[in-house]
Amino acid sequence: MTWADDYTFVEPWWDLRQDAEGAKHARHFTEELQREIGWHHPLRKELGWRALLGRQWRIVAKFSVQDDFIAVSPAGKVAWVHLTWKRGRERLPWPNSCFLESVDDFHQEVRDRYGDLG
Repeated sequence: MTWADDYTFVEPWWDLRQDAEGAKHARHFTEELQREIGWHHPLRKELGWRALLGRQWRIVAKFSVQDDFIAVSPAGKVAWVHLTWKRGRERLPWPNSCFLESVDDFHQEVRDRYGDLG
């Protein structure tokens, strides 16, 4: 269980766990994330041996005005990810990402990136 599992994302975030439409979009966004992360990307390294078992990151929220997402790993790590929509493997540093250890880290990242918009 992570801080993101208990957190309710509100506007301008879209909490993708709230309904069937959000769940459908979450699957689509997760598929794109899996396509984009290269073998040496920190998000791929976080999966480690779990990737061999078909485990993957799951997208739980999307920022409404950017291609920024909150993802949770099978091991319980939370990351902020900016997808590129290349529909294929990216080269580092893309997709841009950072790990968020707490809700305070999340709020600070929102302030750093978007100021009052987030």
